[in-house]
Amino acid sequence: MLLMFLYNLKALAGEKLHIVFDLDFTIISKVYEKQNHNTFLASDKNYYNPNKWALEGIEIAYNEGHKISFFSGGDKKRNESVLKKLRLTDGRTLYEIATNIHSKSDLVVKSKMGKFSERYKKDLGRLGYDLKNTILIDDILNFVPVSQKDNILWLGRSYEYFNDYNAVLNKGSSSVYQLKYVPQSYEKWFISHNKLRYIFELLLDSSNSADPLSYIARNRQKYIPDDSHGLSTFQQSLLKTDVGAHLCFRKYRLFLPK
Repeated sequence: MLLMFLYNLKALAGEKLHIVFDLDFTIISKVYEKQNHNTFLASDKNYYNPNKWALEGIEIAYNEGHKISFFSGGDKKRNESVLKKLRLTDGRTLYEIATNIHSKSDLVVKSKMGKFSERYKKDLGRLGYDLKNTILIDDILNFVPVSQKDNILWLGRSYEYFNDYNAVLNKGSSSVYQLKYVPQSYEKWFISHNKLRYIFELLLDSSNSADPLSYIARNRQKYIPDDSHGLSTFQQSLLKTDVGAHLCFRKYRLFLPK
């Protein structure tokens, strides 16, 4: 009886996750010129923009008690310089709030052949993470060992950073972009540009479950739209409430299918 009571109490309190974020194409995107006031220069001399909803979502998750870490296959110096440039509303940087910061040297070599994500893996267990409550947010589906497939939440198809759809139309044909990384419709751009909002809705709701990882696995498709099925409900809800850069979207249940 006591064990059942404690289990139910834990479920009511909400399980806190350890959320590990990839960097490139996940919370930041490389850009080829200064796009807006959020564009910054990192130690590798490249310009980057934070992806929409990245800082807002991380701040809300962190303030709700979830641990935040970062794991990018990039160089350690570059990764740390990026995180020192990204600030929450209270002035703290992502570097300051991070529990852990992992870089290329923390990857496990699996093969000498194939794509980068086939040759290297992000082995969370090897790094000491509790696999019962750790989730990796990444733009690459197979970047963890097969045994940790439930510990990764894939963002879906990723594209280059375009601040609005007019930028896609005006700059998308530039030689700096590979065509496959340029969204070919407004719907594709909209989903890619706002995907972190859907991701954070799912992450934050999952903490009300006794088994957050199972909740995430079961409900991913309910929260995260793609251009293969209608966008109207998701788009209209977002546009109606997108009133400020730091809107606390956790107050809304916008993205569940009606």
